[in-house]
Amino acid sequence: MPRWLSRQGCRSYNQYDRCNTVSDDKELWAWTISAAGPDCARRFEAPVELPAWDDPPWVEVRPLSQRERLERESLGVYDEYHLDANGDIERVVRRYDHMAVARYDYEHCLVDFCLPRQDAHGEIAPWHKPERLNADELLAVLPPALAEWLTEVIEQVNLRRPADQKLLSEVKKKLTGAARRLAQGLPVRTVALLETDTQPKPTAPLREGHDFCNQEQLRQLQPAGDMSASAQCIAGDSPEVRVAELAAAVLDELRLFEYTGLLAGGGSWSDQPAWRVELWQTYWQTKTAAEDSPELNDPDYCYD
Repeated sequence: MPRWLSRQGCRSYNQYDRCNTVSDDKELWAWTISAAGPDCARRFEAPVELPAWDDPPWVEVRPLSQRERLERESLGVYDEYHLDANGDIERVVRRYDHMAVARYDYEHCLVDFCLPRQDAHGEIAPWHKPERLNADELLAVLPPALAEWLTEVIEQVNLRRPADQKLLSEVKKKLTGAARRLAQGLPVRTVALLETDTQPKPTAPLREGHDFCNQEQLRQLQPAGDMSASAQCIAGDSPEVRVAELAAAVLDELRLFEYTGLLAGGGSWSDQPAWRVELWQTYWQTKTAAEDSPELNDPDYCYD
C-alpha cells in the first residue's frame, strides 16, 4: 500500500510541526470571528505528502446553514416504533445513519477540492470537485486517513467539537447578560466584553539555584506537555479570551442589524452559518423576554 494511503502517511493535527500548529490555530480562529454570510468558506491543506505533487491536497469547506443543519439531523437519527398485537407501542428503537450524515456533509459543506484519486493505471491523479458531487463516489475512493481528516475539518467549521460547543455555551452567557442590560436601558460597551481576569501575563523564566535545584524539580514546576515558545503562544490565547472576542464580534453584528437591517456578511438568515444564527437567536430571545418581563426591570436583578 502506498504510504499516502495509510494513516501513518497522513499526520493528524496533533502531529503537526508546532509552528504550523500556531499559525493554523490562529488563522482558524480569525476565520471563526468573521464567519458570516453565504461565502464564509475556508480552505484547508491536507497533512499528507504525495509523490510528484508540488502542493498538498486541499479542500474548501463552508459551515451548514440553520436549515441544512436541521435537515442533516433528520437524516442522521430516526426512531422505530414497535407495536404489540393491540397496536400499542411496545418499544422504541433509535437508529443512527452515519453514512447519510457523511453524504450530507460532503455534498453541502464541500465548496471545492483537489484530492488524490488512483486512476485505472494505478497513477495518483488530482481530482477536482465536479459540478455535481457524488458523495458515494467520494466515500468510495477517499483513503481512510484523508476521510478522517476531511471529517475533522468539517467538524471544525461547524463548531461541533466538544471544545467548540463549550465555547459557544460561554458566548451565549455573555450575550444573555448584554441583552438583559440593553433591555433595561443600561449601556453595554463592546470593549467591556473583552475584559477578563485570565489575560495571559508574562512570567519570568525559572532560575536554577533560586526557583529549582535540579531537573526533577524543574519538571514539577512546569505545566504538563511541551511548553516551547510556540506552545506557549497557543496556551496564551485562552478559551476565556476567545469567548470574550467572539461575544464582542457577535454583539457588533447585532447592533449593525438593529440600525441597518443588514446581516453581517450579507445574505439572508437562511444563508448564515447555523452556529452563528444560534448565537444571534440567543441574544434576541433573551432581549425580547427581558423587555416583556417586569422582574427584569428591577435594578437589583442579577443578569450576569
